[in-house]
Formats: sequence, structure tokens, C-alpha cells
Amino acid sequence: MYSRISTVALLARALSDQAESYDYLLAGAGTAGLVIACRLSENPKVSVLVIESGPDVRNDGVVTSGNFSFTGANDRVLSYRAGKAVGGRSIVNGMVYIRGEQAQFDAFEKLGDSEWNWDSLFSYGKKGERFEGPDTAQKTAGVTANPADHGTNGSLTTWKSIGVNPVTDINGGNPHGFVSAPQTLDRDKIRRSSSAAAYYKPVDSRPNLKVIQGNMKRIIWANEKKNRAVASGFYAKEEKLGVKVKSAMPGVGENMQDHNAMVIGYGTANTLVGDTPFATLVTAQDALGNKMPVLAASSRSQISTWAQAASTYTGGAIDAKTYEKRFQIQHDLIFKQNVTIAELFPTNLGSAIVSQLWTTHPFSWSSVHLKSLVSFDDPVIDPNIFSLQFDIDMLVAVARKEQKAYSTPPLSTFVAPNQVLPTNATDEQWTAYVQANAGNTLHVVDTCAMLPLDLGGIVDSKLKVYGTSNMRVVDASVIPVELTGHTTGPLYAVAEKAADIINNDS
Repeated sequence: MYSRISTVALLARALSDQAESYDYLLAGAGTAGLVIACRLSENPKVSVLVIESGPDVRNDGVVTSGNFSFTGANDRVLSYRAGKAVGGRSIVNGMVYIRGEQAQFDAFEKLGDSEWNWDSLFSYGKKGERFEGPDTAQKTAGVTANPADHGTNGSLTTWKSIGVNPVTDINGGNPHGFVSAPQTLDRDKIRRSSSAAAYYKPVDSRPNLKVIQGNMKRIIWANEKKNRAVASGFYAKEEKLGVKVKSAMPGVGENMQDHNAMVIGYGTANTLVGDTPFATLVTAQDALGNKMPVLAASSRSQISTWAQAASTYTGGAIDAKTYEKRFQIQHDLIFKQNVTIAELFPTNLGSAIVSQLWTTHPFSWSSVHLKSLVSFDDPVIDPNIFSLQFDIDMLVAVARKEQKAYSTPPLSTFVAPNQVLPTNATDEQWTAYVQANAGNTLHVVDTCAMLPLDLGGIVDSKLKVYGTSNMRVVDASVIPVELTGHTTGPLYAVAEKAADIINNDS
């Protein structure tokens, strides 16, 4: 949450009473928080305070390393890790930088978020990027890039043979195909480039920017202004508090969207050396082939039923008509606009290739809520994964497409057939496997959605919380449409635009 405040009341870590005054208070030094802090503090006339519950680990060798390892249904417990540190999730993520697809961003505007679309965000996506194009060795290996799609401060044969063509650059708004995926890394040093490294480290000596460790437990509210609540500060001391509602919004914590993921391993004939930074992004047409029209028609006929079930899931907090509108827009993205609906991303382990695959637009939405007034770090998360057969069918279709690729030369000459399921496995066998093994990707969005209030929104197009005059939310939770790829890339663009909005609104 981000506010322009005249006075901030806080308790220091020593718990001695101390009052300090700042122009801006930021709760959380995460991926987006440090972008905001950096941009606001560019103005030496304003002061910025950031409070972060996690430590500063910018010099931790495990964090800065370029190494990364990957982690349901049937009542299994799923892990929802978070980056509790200065830098947030950009400290612990897989470092893959994929912005998403143009039609998905344009859906923001269709849902009522004026001035939020691909065209308005593309320049912000490039603003903080210092892109390093492929070197000679990478070009030889098949890595391509289009410099115009970026800021400046392997063989393709297999996928092409089964109908998926190469694309020059994954971040130009049309990522359909097989492509090399950029990473948030210093290429030559093989060192992670997090928001802490890119946005905070270069400016951490600014006298008007301060980051402290602590927990924000309660917002202090001043007198209302024009029937809107005014945040005037916070307490950073743990207290047993009652929660007084300042602005009732039943959508808080609802509509949690994530990618449905699965991992399939393939043993290699010989030890493979090097990374495999290639992503394959497929459409429903790619995955379903001639089955697509039937699934498109049957699923569209069920939208009203799905919408009613989603409303019931929220206890009626959000009505079925709201979900029907949102589900129709998502369905159109999949079946009419033919956006990429899944990503396949292999990781080389030397003696094996681990293929990660996930689908982008499941209709089984979930929720996250506060467990109790003293359990801020232990929320109730219900993944609600695969509550609809459609979501299983889509993941199965993508897994079949991936299996075909690894059964086709030249990939089939490098790997042994997987021992998971045979190439002629039935839909029933695949469904059972998905329910037993699939999970989440931690690409969570939409729990604090930037939407009109009547669609369950929490913040408006200026990112202000409805019913308040000076409190904003800027993180992945405001993104109202799940995006192709990974969350970090689009979040940087959202944060850069948010910083401009805040500066221009001050």
C-alpha cells in the first residue's frame, strides 16, 4: 500500500515512542515496492519511507546466484512461497522475464480499467530494462531477440515439425511459438538482477529514502475527506486489534488466479551441458487441434453454471453476473483471440531434462483471507485447483503436445521416453495423473483487483483503494487478468506506470 502522508506515526524496532514525518509511506519493499520507492525518491523534495518485514539479503550469495530449482489436487497441500525480503519475489523467482500477450493486457481495458492496455504499458515495460542481447555463442545456439522490444539502459526443428513455429522475441506482445526466454540476470557475471539490485542498490544512499525492517500492523486513519477515508500513518508494533471497516469491498482476497502446472522428467541419453533457456508458448489450437471447436462450444455453454459456482464459492459476496462477464472475456481470449494459453519450459539437470508446463487461463479461481487478527503471516489459502474438468482437460491437452515433441526427432534422440505415461495413454489415465501431480506456479494475481467496484474491484484505474483518498495498492494482486509467462515482467511495467500516476497525482 502506498500513501502520500503529511505525518507518519510509527514505533521503532526498540519499541520506543518516536514520530517521524514522510511524504510517502510504502508498506513492503517487494518487486513493485522498490520500483515505486526509486521513482518517487528521484524528487529530492519528497521523503520516502519503506517498511519491510523481511531482511536485506542483497549480498547473500545464495540469492545473487543464477542457480534456481523448481518445486494440488486430490486434497494435497500446495506450497505458496513468498519473497519475505528486500526485493520480494524477485529475490527468489526463476528469473524468467516474459511480459505476456497484447490481447491479455487489452482485456484490462475491456474490464473497465481505462488507460490500461498493451499500448499504455509497453513503454513502461522497457523503461527499467537494461537488455543485453545474445552474444555470439548464444546466437549460434539459436537465441534471438528484437532490440525494439526491449529497453537498452538449440535447434528449432522439433517444435516446427509439430506445428509450432519460432518467434524472434517473446516480449513483443505476440509470444506464440518457440523462442529463447530472457532472464533477469547479469549475463556475464551469472548474477541475479532483482528489484533490490536494480532499483534499490543504486539509490540506497539517497537521504530522502529510508528502508526499515518491521511489520505494518495497523493503518492510522485521519478525518474523512469528501466521504473518503484518509490514511495518516501506521503503527509498526504487534497488537491485538479489532478490524474496523473503512470501505466495504467483498472482493478482497477473492478471485485468486494462478497457472496450473505440472513437471515431467525425461532421462537423457548423454550428459547435457549448459542451460536450456527456451520457452514454447502454445495456443488452444496448437494443443487441441481438431478437438478445439467441440471444447470451445461445450465450455461456452457452461459459463453461466461456472459463474454461479464461483459466486457460491465466495459465499455470495460477488454475484454470478460479475463472474459471467469476466469468464466470457477470458473464454474469448482462449477461443476467439487465440492467445497463448500455456508455456513449456525445460530445465537441464545434466542426466535429465525436467519439462515444466503450465496453463494460463484456468476457470477454477481461488481465495486468500486473513486467518485471525494475530496471524498476519499465516493466511488461509484455498487453491480450489481443478474444481472444473475444463481446467484438467486443458492441462492434459498441453501435456500431450509436450509429449509429442519429446517423441519427435531430434529431441527424441537426446532423451529416453518418459516413464510417466505411454504416448497412447487414455484421457482417464492423464486425468488421474494430473490430479495426483499437478500444482501451482506461484504466479498469483487478482486478489486485490484493479476493476470497477461492481465487478468486485478493490482499486480503481489510479490504483487507489475505493473509499479512500490517498491509499494505493501496487503489486501483482491488482492485475485482473492472468498473463502468459511469468509475473515479474508485467509487474515491473505496472509498477513503473504506477509511479508516474502517483507523481502526477500528488
